[in-house]
Amino acid sequence: MTSLFPLTPPGGDHAPPLIERIRRAALVAGVAGIVLCVLGVFISPAAFFRAYLYAYMVWLGIPLGAAAILMIHHLTGGRWGAVARRTLEAAARTLPVAALLFLPLLLGIQHLYIWSHPDAAAADEGIASKRGYLNVPFWILRAIVYFALWYGLVFLLTRWSEREGRAGDPADRARLVALSGPGLILYVLSMTAAAVDWVMSIDPHWYSTIFGLILVVGQALSALAVAILVLALLSDHPSISTILRHDDFHDLGNLFMTAIMLWAYAQFSQFLIVWMGNIAEETPFYVARLAGVWGALGVLLILFHFALPFLLLLSRVTKRTVRIIAAVAAGVLLMRFVDLAWIVIPFANHVPLTTPDAAAPSAPALTGLHWLDFVTPVAIGGIWTAMFMRELARRPLLSPADPRLRPEEGGRHG
Repeated sequence: MTSLFPLTPPGGDHAPPLIERIRRAALVAGVAGIVLCVLGVFISPAAFFRAYLYAYMVWLGIPLGAAAILMIHHLTGGRWGAVARRTLEAAARTLPVAALLFLPLLLGIQHLYIWSHPDAAAADEGIASKRGYLNVPFWILRAIVYFALWYGLVFLLTRWSEREGRAGDPADRARLVALSGPGLILYVLSMTAAAVDWVMSIDPHWYSTIFGLILVVGQALSALAVAILVLALLSDHPSISTILRHDDFHDLGNLFMTAIMLWAYAQFSQFLIVWMGNIAEETPFYVARLAGVWGALGVLLILFHFALPFLLLLSRVTKRTVRIIAAVAAGVLLMRFVDLAWIVIPFANHVPLTTPDAAAPSAPALTGLHWLDFVTPVAIGGIWTAMFMRELARRPLLSPADPRLRPEEGGRHG
């Protein structure tokens, strides 16, 4: 497969054997997951597309979050970004793969979105009033625009970063800074619109003005967790072991804790506004998520997506000990799956499975979790991880030309 981004040739000491082992294992898991997903399409297409959307939103968040963190780094500087830069760029370069993985959702539009049925507008005045925006051709066109915009941002970030690292041209550095400010704004706005299109519109009667921000912050969290895990896993490799410092993980830990706090603030703000407003169009979102298994998952999110990681990251020792901060990052990354499942699946559980007309009553809605909700994340994640490891191996793990990354005696320990 030819990369869509300018890359240095693979090989060299910047490709530790561990990367290749992870890539092969991920590819095997992805292929096995795909086989089961194909079986699931025939058994329960509605359950498959519901699970696919949830899993897709999890894995899409990593390349998009990585691009956002890169732009923040270019605007603010700092050694923390120089350390994580190549890992984040490798994650961002998987965006074309994420775009290809979006295609199955086009086949599942009528299984996911009640507004896509021609009879829905006639039966529901609320849907009829939004037909100018919520219609299939316009929905697809907007998706194309989103991916074109995101690819453009990632392409320029990658190309100019490569040129800067190779030639040290100050002009490329200036271009990265000039791109990052408007790029962050465009990313937040476009991801907010995509969140409305792909997730919120499952229930066309519900709305939240902070919903897009919740997903944006979650994507940044996912990308930071992946960056910390990769640096921790490869920290003993000779090419970076003398460069990484305790301070690098400490700084990344501080940023990670900030993102966790921002995620909790956004989630609580939405809950508080809906609770205080007590409006019929808004409260069903939480009514569906505070009972049964979803209520239990909500408690897990409070404890393990916010409270425990926050308390652990308050400690200087946690942030400066590689194994501990890596464990925290892995736990939060796992909670990202729980968070997206808690958001997406209850939406889709209440969507009729057939066209809502009088002659053909809709089938009963899905309830609870389905085995495909566990298989589909493995299928998509296996393919994405294999491509991420491939991209990670194609460049040095750290930028050798960056003056902030000077090797030091006995760099990282512990």
